[in-house]
Parts: sequence; C-alpha cells; structure tokens
Amino acid sequence: FINEHKDTVIFTKRNVLKRACRSCNNNVVFTVLYLRELELNKVSIDDIQNEINRCLSLTKDNFISHDNTDYDSDSDTDNEVNIYKCEIIKYNLEFNVRHFILNDTNTNLIRALFTEAINSITSLNMNDYMNTVYHLWAEFECYKAKSVDMLSIVMNRVCALDESMNSFRAYIYYMKAIGNESDVRKVYKKAYDVFSKKEDMKDESDAIKNNWLSYEKLFGSAFNIKETIEYTKTDNNNNSNQSEKNNENKIIIKNIPIDYNENDLSVLLSSKCPLIEAKNIRLVRDDDGTSRRFAFVDFNTNEDAKKAVEGLNGVIINECTLT
Repeated sequence: FINEHKDTVIFTKRNVLKRACRSCNNNVVFTVLYLRELELNKVSIDDIQNEINRCLSLTKDNFISHDNTDYDSDSDTDNEVNIYKCEIIKYNLEFNVRHFILNDTNTNLIRALFTEAINSITSLNMNDYMNTVYHLWAEFECYKAKSVDMLSIVMNRVCALDESMNSFRAYIYYMKAIGNESDVRKVYKKAYDVFSKKEDMKDESDAIKNNWLSYEKLFGSAFNIKETIEYTKTDNNNNSNQSEKNNENKIIIKNIPIDYNENDLSVLLSSKCPLIEAKNIRLVRDDDGTSRRFAFVDFNTNEDAKKAVEGLNGVIINECTLT
C-alpha cells in the first residue's frame, strides 16, 4: 500500500510535521529533525529552503514556548531566540553543502552563504557559534571546493580568534588533506611561532615542534629536517626572538562591537586609559570592509601595553564584553 501511495504518504507526513513544527517554533531540536525529515522524503530543495527561511524569520513576538516557560526577562527570550537562529543558520549551511554541485558559480554562492552566516552570528553577538561556522567553512573548502588558498584564509581567521592547540591541529589536518608539503610546513611554522612566544604554552610549543619534526622525517628531506631543528631552537630562532620583542608592546582587543572603527577605539582608550597613548591601532576587517571585531594596538612601552590590558579587559560596550 505504501509503495503504491508513496506520494500521498509523503505529502501527509510532511503536512503533519509542518503543523507540529509551527506549533512549537522554539523547539530547535524538533525543527532540525523536521527539516531533515523533509530531506529524507526527497522534498524539493526549494521547498526545504523556504522552510529554513521561515524559521530564520522568527522574531521574539512570535516565539512560542512549547512548554509554556515564563522567562525571567526579555534578555532570556532574546538569548533563546538567538540560539534557535544560530542552530538554523548552522543547519542551513550543512544543508546547502550537502546538496552542493561542484562548479564555480555554486562555489561562490556557498562562500557568500558562509560570509552571510558569519555576519548574522556577529550581529546576534553569539560568538560561541563563530568557530563552529568557520570549521564548517574549512571543511567545505577542504573536501568540496578543494581550495588551498581559501582554506588558508578561513583557518587563519579561526586561529586569530582562537590561538589554541585544537585550532592549529585542525588547520594542519585539513592542510595535510589537500595541500602540498610546503603548505603543511607553513602551518607548522605559524603554529610554532604563536606558541613559542607564550610562556604559558610551552607544552603546546613542544608538541608542535615534535609533530613538525616527525612530519619532516616522514615526508621531508635531510635539509628540511635540519632546517626544522634549527628553526625550533629557542635560543637560536632570530625570527621568533625579533617577533617576540616587537610583540611586547602590542595587545589584541577582542569582541569589539561590529560598528566600531579605529577612531572609536582611540576615544575608548583615552577614556579608560587616560595616562597612556596608543602608537598605532589596526582594526582587522574582511575584504568587503566588514569588521572582524578584533584589533591590534601598539604602545611605546611594555608597561603601557599592560596598563591598557588592565583598563580594557572586561569593559562592556553595547552588550559586548572586551577581552
């Protein structure tokens, strides 16, 4: 019977799920299951995309609690709506990547979708989702588009936002999948430069050094092995020492409001740290000019840099907490 009336069964099932979904808008788990069920039942891509767009258009006014929860404040409701939207944004990216057909036009459309997702998450001030989206983007560039250049751009952003071992381990993993030995070597070098400058990251520095040397023993030449050993000698790494000396007077400010520019940061520094003067302020932006919400600030002395960190760390501006 089911085989003979397959279309009718699918249509009925879809309508039941749709009505249930719209009766509990804020249940993100149910919503994602509903969207996946549409995919499994081979509903057209356009229809599924319309449902995704409907979910993304949800506002606080029509946000219905499936369990009749009484929220303590508007901020609780806003936060739950934002979590819901971020989960749907994430699903939208996964959905489009799953149905991606390799050609230049589609590749650029997917990249535009990732850029739009990053901007949306930034506007929602949901930074916890930023790394997740960037890693989804990196996986797309690695396994679908197979673009070393774009993979480098995306993972450099990840590592700038989160200078952790996990970020660089993922960067190396992706680059080994599609890059050549030179590409992988550059990532090892970048990771070592980052960790070797930080006293509290000696374990990470040693781990990268050992992994890098093991890689060279497997894939590199005798010259590459010798070069790696020389480069990772802390007392003989001129490039690293020079960079460390330059970085003593530099700080990075993260989680800056997206509408802030260099002048706003200068005014902020003057108000919070009136006794010190910034030598240079560089707000990092995307190619289209959109702020990436972090900036590098140079000072004349290391003492000034430390005072700036003390004065700015934890300051809240437009609901954004500076770090």
